[in-house]
Amino acid sequence: MNRRLHHAAQEELSKEFEFYASIDAELGKDFDHRITAAVREICEFPLSYRLRDGGYRRINITRFPFYLPYIIRNETLIIIAIAHNARHPDYWKKRISQNPPS
Repeated sequence: MNRRLHHAAQEELSKEFEFYASIDAELGKDFDHRITAAVREICEFPLSYRLRDGGYRRINITRFPFYLPYIIRNETLIIIAIAHNARHPDYWKKRISQNPPS
């Protein structure tokens, strides 16, 4: 399955990585490792996570307070956001409509 990161999710990923790496280089590496592992997991088993109201699925990131909401469009897995569990919970949902089926 193809995959891509919404452009705003890429910016969020960079920002959060820089934040954790500024605290400690190993913490930044761990954040990156756990995001990469989550992406691998959803690429391998994209339908194993519950379909939620709004037509998206999500995977939680272990150790860090983030999750990756994603959608599947025409055999492409699109990661919509690198979303924090407690900050502005619905800010990214408008991005789903920016990725209509092609």
